[in-house]
Amino acid sequence: SALTHWGTSGLRYINADYTLSLTRLPEGPHIGLAALLHSSHDGVASGAAAIFDEHGPIGNAMAVALVNPAESFRPKTMK
Repeated sequence: SALTHWGTSGLRYINADYTLSLTRLPEGPHIGLAALLHSSHDGVASGAAAIFDEHGPIGNAMAVALVNPAESFRPKTMK
């Protein structure tokens, strides 16, 4: 989930891979995410989030991401 890669400077990582593990199918119209952890080193990050619905936990998600340089947040000016 991008939620696990979010920081004070915004979304600084590009998600490269997702893994989703569910113990049951969601019930109801809403699904929630709660960030559990985030770790990064040398431009590679991984994060995990709990997934839940209105009845409680239904599984976990893990995302692997690559650093998104700060320059990519600024549009280039035309000369």
